[in-house]
Amino acid sequence: MISVVIPAYNSGGVIEKCIHSLLEQTYQQFELIVVNDGSTDNTASVVERLSYTDKRIKLINRPNGGAAAARNSGLKVANGNYIVFVDSDDYVEPRYLEELLKCGDTPETMGIVRMIYEGRALTRLTAESHSYELGSDLADDYFNGHFGSEIAFSASNKLFERQVLINHRITFPENIKIGEDMIFVFRYLCYMKRVTVSAKALYHYVINASSVTLSGNTDYPAEYEKTLNSLRAIDENGVCVGKEVIRRWALEVMTYSLMCPFVTRKSYSDFKAYMYAFYHSMLCRSAASCRIQTDIKRRAIRFCLAHRKTYLLYILIKCNKLIS
Repeated sequence: MISVVIPAYNSGGVIEKCIHSLLEQTYQQFELIVVNDGSTDNTASVVERLSYTDKRIKLINRPNGGAAAARNSGLKVANGNYIVFVDSDDYVEPRYLEELLKCGDTPETMGIVRMIYEGRALTRLTAESHSYELGSDLADDYFNGHFGSEIAFSASNKLFERQVLINHRITFPENIKIGEDMIFVFRYLCYMKRVTVSAKALYHYVINASSVTLSGNTDYPAEYEKTLNSLRAIDENGVCVGKEVIRRWALEVMTYSLMCPFVTRKSYSDFKAYMYAFYHSMLCRSAASCRIQTDIKRRAIRFCLAHRKTYLLYILIKCNKLIS
Protein backbone atom coordinates (compact mmCIF):
# COMPACT_ATOMS: atom_id res chain seq x y z
CA MET A 1 0.00 0.00 0.00
CA ILE A 2 1.06 3.59 -0.66
CA SER A 3 0.55 6.44 1.77
CA VAL A 4 0.08 9.72 -0.11
CA VAL A 5 0.87 12.74 2.08
CA ILE A 6 -0.48 16.17 1.10
CA PRO A 7 0.58 19.22 3.16
CA ALA A 8 -2.07 21.93 2.78
CA TYR A 9 -2.15 25.57 3.82
CA ASN A 10 -5.00 27.81 2.64
CA SER A 11 -5.61 25.46 -0.28
CA GLY A 12 -9.40 25.51 -0.31
CA GLY A 13 -9.56 26.67 -3.91
CA VAL A 14 -7.23 24.01 -5.36
CA ILE A 15 -7.10 20.95 -3.14
CA GLU A 16 -10.28 19.34 -4.47
CA LYS A 17 -8.71 19.06 -7.93
CA CYS A 18 -5.59 17.56 -6.37
CA ILE A 19 -7.54 14.96 -4.39
CA HIS A 20 -9.80 14.01 -7.31
CA SER A 21 -6.73 13.38 -9.49
CA LEU A 22 -5.51 10.89 -6.88
CA LEU A 23 -8.87 9.18 -6.45
CA GLU A 24 -8.86 8.51 -10.20
CA GLN A 25 -5.62 6.50 -10.05
CA THR A 26 -5.35 3.16 -11.86
CA TYR A 27 -3.57 1.87 -8.74
CA GLN A 28 -6.13 2.03 -5.93
CA GLN A 29 -4.33 0.55 -2.91
CA PHE A 30 -3.48 3.77 -1.12
CA GLU A 31 -4.42 6.01 1.78
CA LEU A 32 -4.61 9.77 1.34
CA ILE A 33 -3.34 11.79 4.32
CA VAL A 34 -4.08 15.52 4.11
CA VAL A 35 -2.28 17.57 6.75
CA ASN A 36 -4.07 20.88 7.24
CA ASP A 37 -1.25 23.17 8.39
CA GLY A 38 -3.24 25.76 10.32
CA SER A 39 -5.21 27.03 7.31
CA THR A 40 -7.42 30.08 7.82
CA ASP A 41 -9.65 29.35 4.82
CA ASN A 42 -12.00 26.42 4.05
CA THR A 43 -9.29 23.83 3.38
CA ALA A 44 -10.35 21.61 6.30
CA SER A 45 -14.04 21.68 5.41
CA VAL A 46 -13.33 20.78 1.75
CA VAL A 47 -11.21 17.79 2.77
CA GLU A 48 -13.70 16.72 5.42
CA ARG A 49 -16.54 16.77 2.88
CA LEU A 50 -14.52 14.65 0.46
CA SER A 51 -13.59 12.19 3.22
CA TYR A 52 -17.28 11.31 3.62
CA THR A 53 -17.26 9.93 0.07
CA ASP A 54 -14.01 7.94 0.34
CA LYS A 55 -12.74 6.35 3.55
CA ARG A 56 -9.15 6.41 2.28
CA ILE A 57 -9.02 10.18 2.86
CA LYS A 58 -7.73 11.15 6.31
CA LEU A 59 -7.61 14.72 7.60
CA ILE A 60 -5.05 15.83 10.17
CA ASN A 61 -5.32 19.33 11.64
CA ARG A 62 -2.25 20.95 13.16
CA PRO A 63 -1.02 24.47 14.03
CA ASN A 64 0.81 26.22 11.22
CA GLY A 65 4.43 25.12 11.08
CA GLY A 66 5.32 25.03 7.39
CA ALA A 67 5.38 22.35 4.70
CA ALA A 68 8.27 20.40 6.24
CA ALA A 69 6.53 20.06 9.61
CA ALA A 70 3.25 19.14 7.90
CA ARG A 71 4.92 16.39 5.87
CA ASN A 72 6.61 15.04 8.99
CA SER A 73 3.22 14.91 10.71
CA GLY A 74 1.89 12.89 7.79
CA LEU A 75 4.86 10.50 7.99
CA LYS A 76 4.11 9.76 11.65
CA VAL A 77 0.63 8.41 10.91
CA ALA A 78 1.35 6.75 7.55
CA ASN A 79 0.66 3.01 7.29
CA GLY A 80 1.79 2.25 3.74
CA ASN A 81 4.85 0.33 2.62
CA TYR A 82 5.68 3.32 0.43
CA ILE A 83 5.37 7.08 0.83
CA VAL A 84 4.47 9.58 -1.90
CA PHE A 85 4.22 13.35 -1.45
CA VAL A 86 1.93 15.58 -3.49
CA ASP A 87 1.58 19.34 -3.01
CA SER A 88 -1.96 20.61 -2.57
CA ASP A 89 -1.92 22.94 -5.58
CA ASP A 90 -0.56 20.26 -7.93
CA TYR A 91 -2.33 17.33 -9.58
CA VAL A 92 -1.36 14.04 -11.20
CA GLU A 93 -2.25 11.86 -14.17
CA PRO A 94 -4.24 8.61 -13.57
CA ARG A 95 -1.20 6.32 -13.93
CA TYR A 96 1.01 8.32 -11.55
CA LEU A 97 1.08 5.85 -8.64
CA GLU A 98 1.18 2.82 -10.93
CA GLU A 99 4.21 4.19 -12.77
CA LEU A 100 6.02 5.08 -9.55
CA LEU A 101 5.60 1.53 -8.30
CA LYS A 102 6.75 0.13 -11.62
CA CYS A 103 9.97 2.16 -11.40
CA GLY A 104 10.65 1.60 -7.70
CA ASP A 105 9.45 -1.93 -6.97
CA THR A 106 12.93 -3.43 -6.55
CA PRO A 107 14.95 -3.12 -3.31
CA GLU A 108 17.19 -0.08 -2.83
CA THR A 109 15.73 1.63 -5.89
CA MET A 110 14.03 5.01 -5.93
CA GLY A 111 11.26 5.36 -8.53
CA ILE A 112 10.77 8.76 -10.16
CA VAL A 113 8.29 10.18 -12.66
CA ARG A 114 8.85 13.40 -14.54
CA MET A 115 7.08 16.66 -13.78
CA ILE A 116 5.01 18.83 -16.12
CA TYR A 117 4.79 22.62 -15.98
CA GLU A 118 2.51 24.54 -18.33
CA GLY A 119 2.19 21.55 -20.64
CA ARG A 120 5.92 20.83 -20.91
CA ALA A 121 8.13 18.34 -19.06
CA LEU A 122 10.55 20.04 -16.66
CA THR A 123 13.30 17.56 -17.49
CA ARG A 124 14.40 15.99 -20.75
CA LEU A 125 12.06 13.21 -21.89
CA THR A 126 13.40 9.86 -23.06
CA ALA A 127 11.81 7.09 -25.10
CA GLU A 128 12.12 4.56 -22.28
CA SER A 129 12.61 4.48 -18.53
CA HIS A 130 16.26 4.39 -17.51
CA SER A 131 18.28 3.79 -14.35
CA TYR A 132 21.23 5.47 -12.67
CA GLU A 133 23.61 3.46 -10.52
CA LEU A 134 24.60 5.51 -7.48
CA GLY A 135 28.26 5.61 -6.53
CA SER A 136 30.86 7.46 -4.51
CA ASP A 137 30.29 10.70 -6.46
CA LEU A 138 26.62 10.91 -5.40
CA ALA A 139 26.98 14.19 -3.51
CA ASP A 140 28.60 16.11 -6.36
CA ASP A 141 26.39 14.46 -9.00
CA TYR A 142 23.26 15.32 -7.02
CA PHE A 143 23.96 18.85 -5.84
CA ASN A 144 25.91 20.15 -8.83
CA GLY A 145 25.79 17.74 -11.74
CA HIS A 146 23.47 16.53 -14.47
CA PHE A 147 21.96 13.92 -12.15
CA GLY A 148 20.39 16.52 -9.85
CA SER A 149 18.74 18.43 -12.69
CA GLU A 150 17.61 15.16 -14.28
CA ILE A 151 15.66 13.92 -11.26
CA ALA A 152 14.75 17.35 -9.76
CA PHE A 153 15.23 18.19 -6.08
CA SER A 154 11.50 17.99 -5.33
CA ALA A 155 10.18 15.21 -3.07
CA SER A 156 6.87 15.26 -4.91
CA ASN A 157 7.67 13.08 -7.91
CA LYS A 158 9.35 10.21 -6.09
CA LEU A 159 8.56 6.94 -4.32
CA PHE A 160 10.04 6.43 -0.84
CA GLU A 161 10.18 3.18 1.10
CA ARG A 162 8.72 3.94 4.54
CA GLN A 163 10.91 1.43 6.39
CA VAL A 164 14.07 3.09 5.03
CA LEU A 165 12.82 6.45 6.33
CA ILE A 166 12.11 4.90 9.73
CA ASN A 167 15.35 2.90 10.01
CA HIS A 168 17.53 5.91 9.20
CA ARG A 169 15.34 8.54 10.88
CA ILE A 170 14.99 10.56 7.70
CA THR A 171 12.61 13.51 8.05
CA PHE A 172 12.27 16.96 6.53
CA PRO A 173 14.38 19.62 8.30
CA GLU A 174 11.89 21.98 9.91
CA ASN A 175 14.31 24.81 10.65
CA ILE A 176 14.68 25.91 7.01
CA LYS A 177 12.31 27.27 4.37
CA ILE A 178 14.47 26.72 1.27
CA GLY A 179 15.97 23.39 0.28
CA GLU A 180 14.18 21.05 2.70
CA ASP A 181 13.14 18.76 -0.18
CA MET A 182 16.69 18.73 -1.54
CA ILE A 183 18.16 17.60 1.78
CA PHE A 184 15.43 15.02 2.42
CA VAL A 185 15.87 13.41 -1.01
CA PHE A 186 19.66 13.37 -0.72
CA ARG A 187 19.62 11.68 2.68
CA TYR A 188 17.30 9.02 1.28
CA LEU A 189 19.44 8.48 -1.82
CA CYS A 190 22.42 7.71 0.40
CA TYR A 191 20.72 4.40 1.24
CA MET A 192 19.77 3.55 -2.35
CA LYS A 193 21.84 1.75 -4.98
CA ARG A 194 20.01 3.19 -8.00
CA VAL A 195 17.18 5.36 -9.22
CA THR A 196 14.85 4.50 -12.07
CA VAL A 197 13.38 7.45 -13.96
CA SER A 198 10.17 6.91 -15.89
CA ALA A 199 9.92 8.03 -19.49
CA LYS A 200 6.50 9.48 -18.62
CA ALA A 201 5.72 12.95 -17.27
CA LEU A 202 2.72 12.43 -14.97
CA TYR A 203 3.02 15.03 -12.20
CA HIS A 204 1.61 18.50 -12.93
CA TYR A 205 3.64 21.11 -11.07
CA VAL A 206 1.73 24.35 -10.51
CA ILE A 207 3.76 27.47 -9.74
CA ASN A 208 2.54 29.26 -6.62
CA ALA A 209 3.43 32.96 -6.78
CA SER A 210 3.43 33.17 -2.97
CA SER A 211 5.97 30.37 -2.53
CA VAL A 212 9.14 31.11 -0.56
CA THR A 213 11.45 30.68 -3.54
CA LEU A 214 9.49 33.10 -5.71
CA SER A 215 8.56 35.69 -3.13
CA GLY A 216 10.45 38.98 -3.09
CA ASN A 217 9.66 39.25 0.62
CA THR A 218 11.95 36.39 1.58
CA ASP A 219 15.14 37.14 3.51
CA TYR A 220 17.30 35.12 1.13
CA PRO A 221 20.68 35.58 2.87
CA ALA A 222 19.25 34.34 6.19
CA GLU A 223 17.27 31.46 4.69
CA TYR A 224 20.08 30.19 2.48
CA GLU A 225 22.44 30.44 5.45
CA LYS A 226 20.16 28.03 7.35
CA THR A 227 20.10 25.69 4.35
CA LEU A 228 23.89 25.77 4.09
CA ASN A 229 24.21 24.91 7.77
CA SER A 230 21.77 22.03 7.37
CA LEU A 231 23.73 20.76 4.39
CA ARG A 232 26.97 20.80 6.36
CA ALA A 233 25.22 19.07 9.28
CA ILE A 234 24.44 16.06 7.09
CA ASP A 235 27.95 14.86 8.00
CA GLU A 236 26.67 14.16 11.53
CA ASN A 237 24.53 11.36 10.12
CA GLY A 238 27.50 9.57 8.58
CA VAL A 239 27.02 11.05 5.11
CA CYS A 240 29.97 12.94 3.70
CA VAL A 241 29.37 16.09 1.68
CA GLY A 242 32.78 17.48 0.81
CA LYS A 243 33.68 21.14 1.27
CA GLU A 244 34.24 21.70 -2.45
CA VAL A 245 30.83 20.19 -3.23
CA ILE A 246 29.24 22.66 -0.82
CA ARG A 247 31.24 25.56 -2.30
CA ARG A 248 30.11 24.65 -5.79
CA TRP A 249 26.52 24.33 -4.60
CA ALA A 250 26.81 27.74 -2.93
CA LEU A 251 27.96 29.29 -6.21
CA GLU A 252 24.98 27.75 -8.01
CA VAL A 253 22.62 29.11 -5.37
CA MET A 254 24.15 32.60 -5.57
CA THR A 255 23.88 32.55 -9.36
CA TYR A 256 20.24 31.44 -9.22
CA SER A 257 19.38 34.04 -6.57
CA LEU A 258 21.00 36.89 -8.45
CA MET A 259 19.16 36.02 -11.67
CA CYS A 260 15.70 35.96 -10.09
CA PRO A 261 13.43 38.69 -11.55
CA PHE A 262 12.81 40.41 -8.22
CA VAL A 263 16.59 40.92 -7.93
CA THR A 264 17.27 41.95 -11.51
CA ARG A 265 14.51 44.58 -11.26
CA LYS A 266 16.10 46.30 -8.26
CA SER A 267 17.60 49.77 -8.50
CA TYR A 268 21.32 49.94 -7.82
CA SER A 269 20.82 51.39 -4.33
CA ASP A 270 18.42 48.58 -3.40
CA PHE A 271 20.72 45.98 -4.96
CA LYS A 272 23.67 47.34 -3.00
CA ALA A 273 21.76 46.96 0.28
CA TYR A 274 20.63 43.47 -0.75
CA MET A 275 24.20 42.38 -1.46
CA TYR A 276 25.52 43.86 1.78
CA ALA A 277 23.65 41.16 3.70
CA PHE A 278 24.89 38.43 1.34
CA TYR A 279 28.53 39.54 1.61
CA HIS A 280 28.47 38.80 5.34
CA SER A 281 27.04 35.31 4.91
CA MET A 282 28.81 31.97 4.90
CA LEU A 283 26.97 31.21 1.66
CA CYS A 284 28.71 34.07 -0.15
CA ARG A 285 32.11 33.19 1.29
CA SER A 286 31.66 29.57 0.22
CA ALA A 287 30.64 30.59 -3.30
CA ALA A 288 33.56 32.99 -3.63
CA SER A 289 36.04 30.29 -2.62
CA CYS A 290 34.77 27.70 -5.15
CA ARG A 291 37.76 26.39 -7.12
CA ILE A 292 35.93 24.32 -9.73
CA GLN A 293 36.21 25.71 -13.25
CA THR A 294 32.79 26.82 -14.44
CA ASP A 295 31.29 28.81 -17.31
CA ILE A 296 32.07 32.50 -17.90
CA LYS A 297 28.95 33.73 -16.10
CA ARG A 298 29.76 31.86 -12.89
CA ARG A 299 33.43 32.80 -13.04
CA ALA A 300 32.43 36.46 -13.34
CA ILE A 301 29.98 36.18 -10.46
CA ARG A 302 32.54 34.39 -8.32
CA PHE A 303 35.11 37.14 -9.01
CA CYS A 304 32.62 39.86 -8.05
CA LEU A 305 31.65 38.06 -4.85
CA ALA A 306 35.26 37.44 -3.85
CA HIS A 307 36.25 41.09 -4.40
CA ARG A 308 32.88 42.66 -3.55
CA LYS A 309 32.59 44.35 -6.91
CA THR A 310 28.94 45.29 -6.38
CA TYR A 311 28.52 47.67 -9.30
CA LEU A 312 30.15 45.24 -11.75
CA LEU A 313 27.91 42.47 -10.41
CA TYR A 314 24.89 44.72 -10.91
CA ILE A 315 25.87 45.33 -14.54
CA LEU A 316 26.37 41.58 -15.06
CA ILE A 317 22.92 40.62 -13.87
CA LYS A 318 21.33 43.42 -15.91
CA CYS A 319 23.11 42.03 -18.96
CA ASN A 320 22.30 38.43 -18.15
CA LYS A 321 21.17 37.63 -21.69
CA LEU A 322 24.59 38.60 -22.96
CA ILE A 323 26.50 36.28 -20.64
CA SER A 324 24.11 33.28 -20.35
